[in-house]
Amino acid sequence: MAELCRRLYEECGSELFGSPVIGGGLVLAARPDVAHDEGVVLVNYHPKGRNFSLRYRHKSIELEQAESCSEEEVWQRLRLYLGYKLGVQTRRE
Repeated sequence: MAELCRRLYEECGSELFGSPVIGGGLVLAARPDVAHDEGVVLVNYHPKGRNFSLRYRHKSIELEQAESCSEEEVWQRLRLYLGYKLGVQTRRE
């Protein structure tokens, strides 16, 4: 999770705002004053399964949009979430 946070900071800079959540997760938003249901991406790491869960939460969407991904693919999936869900672009690899 620490490596993912470092990479987010390097790639997104001031375009992305994040905060830790209870249980070791991370909530990401495109602005600093967003509520928990106004368009946020939640990232959680599950050490037993060695995978991440990515969830998008917005009050206009009835159910959370969620998916699981491996440690190896989390950056590519998160890049897509940030771009499509929050409008935050990262540099292409």
